[in-house]
Amino acid sequence: MIAYLDTSAWVKIYIPEIGREELIQILKSVNNNFSHQITYVDFFAAIGKAMRIQMIDQKSAEEIVENFKNDWGDCNVMEVSQNMLEIGAAFALRYQLRGYDSLQLAAAHILSEAYEETITFVCFDKQLNQAAKKLGMRTL
Repeated sequence: MIAYLDTSAWVKIYIPEIGREELIQILKSVNNNFSHQITYVDFFAAIGKAMRIQMIDQKSAEEIVENFKNDWGDCNVMEVSQNMLEIGAAFALRYQLRGYDSLQLAAAHILSEAYEETITFVCFDKQLNQAAKKLGMRTL
Protein backbone atom coordinates (compact mmCIF):
# COMPACT_ATOMS: atom_id res chain seq x y z
CA MET A 1 0.00 0.00 0.00
CA ILE A 2 1.15 3.51 -0.80
CA ALA A 3 0.07 6.25 1.59
CA TYR A 4 0.23 10.01 1.40
CA LEU A 5 0.28 11.58 4.88
CA ASP A 6 -0.74 15.16 5.44
CA THR A 7 0.23 17.08 8.58
CA SER A 8 -2.80 15.95 10.58
CA ALA A 9 -1.78 12.32 10.10
CA TRP A 10 1.78 12.98 11.25
CA VAL A 11 0.52 14.80 14.34
CA LYS A 12 -1.85 11.96 15.22
CA ILE A 13 1.07 9.51 15.17
CA TYR A 14 2.75 11.31 18.06
CA ILE A 15 -0.03 12.98 20.06
CA PRO A 16 -2.58 10.69 21.73
CA GLU A 17 -5.89 11.40 20.03
CA ILE A 18 -8.93 9.37 19.06
CA GLY A 19 -8.01 7.06 16.20
CA ARG A 20 -4.28 7.07 16.90
CA GLU A 21 -3.95 3.33 17.49
CA GLU A 22 -5.94 2.53 14.36
CA LEU A 23 -3.71 4.86 12.34
CA ILE A 24 -0.53 3.23 13.65
CA GLN A 25 -1.86 -0.23 12.75
CA ILE A 26 -2.74 0.92 9.23
CA LEU A 27 0.66 2.51 8.71
CA LYS A 28 2.35 -0.80 9.55
CA SER A 29 0.94 -2.19 6.30
CA VAL A 30 2.27 0.69 4.18
CA ASN A 31 5.08 -0.12 1.73
CA ASN A 32 5.83 3.51 0.86
CA ASN A 33 4.74 6.66 2.56
CA PHE A 34 4.88 10.08 0.98
CA SER A 35 4.41 13.60 2.20
CA HIS A 36 5.04 17.09 0.92
CA GLN A 37 8.00 19.11 2.16
CA ILE A 38 5.67 21.78 3.63
CA THR A 39 4.48 19.14 6.08
CA TYR A 40 7.78 19.47 7.92
CA VAL A 41 7.17 23.12 8.84
CA ASP A 42 3.46 22.61 9.36
CA PHE A 43 4.17 19.74 11.79
CA PHE A 44 6.37 21.98 13.95
CA ALA A 45 3.64 24.63 13.91
CA ALA A 46 1.12 22.04 15.09
CA ILE A 47 3.43 20.94 17.91
CA GLY A 48 3.91 24.59 18.87
CA LYS A 49 0.14 25.00 19.02
CA ALA A 50 -0.21 21.85 21.13
CA MET A 51 2.25 23.39 23.58
CA ARG A 52 0.48 26.76 23.49
CA ILE A 53 -2.89 25.21 24.38
CA GLN A 54 -1.16 23.01 26.98
CA MET A 55 -2.01 19.73 25.28
CA ILE A 56 1.66 18.74 25.69
CA ASP A 57 4.54 20.08 27.75
CA GLN A 58 8.04 21.10 26.65
CA LYS A 59 9.59 17.72 27.42
CA SER A 60 6.92 15.86 25.44
CA ALA A 61 7.35 18.29 22.55
CA GLU A 62 11.09 17.63 22.45
CA GLU A 63 10.52 13.86 22.39
CA ILE A 64 7.87 14.19 19.68
CA VAL A 65 10.15 16.36 17.54
CA GLU A 66 13.03 13.91 17.88
CA ASN A 67 10.82 10.94 16.92
CA PHE A 68 9.31 12.86 14.02
CA LYS A 69 12.73 13.80 12.64
CA ASN A 70 13.78 10.13 12.73
CA ASP A 71 10.59 8.99 11.01
CA TRP A 72 10.72 11.81 8.48
CA GLY A 73 13.98 10.37 7.19
CA ASP A 74 12.07 7.25 6.08
CA CYS A 75 9.43 9.25 4.22
CA ASN A 76 9.47 9.97 0.50
CA VAL A 77 9.33 13.76 0.49
CA MET A 78 7.74 15.51 -2.47
CA GLU A 79 9.03 18.91 -3.45
CA VAL A 80 7.02 21.80 -4.77
CA SER A 81 6.91 22.42 -8.51
CA GLN A 82 5.14 24.98 -10.67
CA ASN A 83 2.77 22.27 -11.88
CA MET A 84 1.94 21.33 -8.29
CA LEU A 85 1.30 24.99 -7.41
CA GLU A 86 -1.06 25.37 -10.36
CA ILE A 87 -2.95 22.19 -9.49
CA GLY A 88 -3.10 23.27 -5.84
CA ALA A 89 -4.44 26.69 -6.83
CA ALA A 90 -7.15 25.05 -8.93
CA PHE A 91 -8.05 22.71 -6.05
CA ALA A 92 -8.24 25.68 -3.64
CA LEU A 93 -10.97 27.19 -5.76
CA ARG A 94 -12.74 23.99 -6.78
CA TYR A 95 -12.91 22.49 -3.29
CA GLN A 96 -12.69 25.75 -1.30
CA LEU A 97 -9.62 24.61 0.63
CA ARG A 98 -6.96 26.46 2.59
CA GLY A 99 -3.62 26.99 0.88
CA TYR A 100 -1.55 24.29 2.57
CA ASP A 101 -4.42 21.81 2.28
CA SER A 102 -4.68 22.55 -1.45
CA LEU A 103 -0.98 21.91 -1.89
CA GLN A 104 -1.18 18.66 0.10
CA LEU A 105 -4.04 17.50 -2.11
CA ALA A 106 -2.16 18.50 -5.27
CA ALA A 107 0.89 16.51 -4.16
CA ALA A 108 -1.23 13.44 -3.42
CA HIS A 109 -3.02 13.82 -6.75
CA ILE A 110 0.27 13.99 -8.65
CA LEU A 111 1.43 10.92 -6.72
CA SER A 112 -1.76 9.04 -7.59
CA GLU A 113 -1.22 9.75 -11.28
CA ALA A 114 2.34 8.40 -11.07
CA TYR A 115 1.38 5.01 -9.60
CA GLU A 116 -0.92 2.34 -10.92
CA GLU A 117 -2.28 1.43 -7.50
CA THR A 118 -4.74 3.56 -5.58
CA ILE A 119 -3.12 5.96 -3.15
CA THR A 120 -4.43 6.07 0.41
CA PHE A 121 -4.75 9.70 1.46
CA VAL A 122 -4.15 9.75 5.22
CA CYS A 123 -5.71 12.89 6.62
CA PHE A 124 -8.02 13.85 9.47
CA ASP A 125 -9.77 16.81 7.87
CA LYS A 126 -13.29 16.05 6.62
CA GLN A 127 -13.32 18.61 3.79
CA LEU A 128 -9.89 17.59 2.53
CA ASN A 129 -10.83 13.89 2.64
CA GLN A 130 -13.99 14.59 0.63
CA ALA A 131 -11.90 16.32 -2.05
CA ALA A 132 -9.43 13.41 -2.11
CA LYS A 133 -12.31 10.94 -2.60
CA LYS A 134 -13.64 13.01 -5.52
CA LEU A 135 -10.19 12.66 -7.09
CA GLY A 136 -10.33 8.87 -6.75
CA MET A 137 -8.12 8.41 -3.71
CA ARG A 138 -8.87 6.07 -0.85
CA THR A 139 -9.17 7.68 2.60
CA LEU A 140 -9.25 6.27 6.10
